[in-house]
Amino acid sequence: MPAGTHPAWEAGAVYRAGAKVLHHRSGYPAKWWTQGEAPDGDYRTPWDNPWRLLD
Repeated sequence: MPAGTHPAWEAGAVYRAGAKVLHHRSGYPAKWWTQGEAPDGDYRTPWDNPWRLLD
């Protein structure tokens, strides 16, 4: 996904459900309110990740 498509993910930013970010050249929409949880973070299960990788 090209840079500029979505804003870059920032740890201190607050994201609401549906917000889209760019992280390591991939796009992610937030599944719910989140702050400080990286899209590529180490989560126990995929359901714990507040982000979904865009296809």
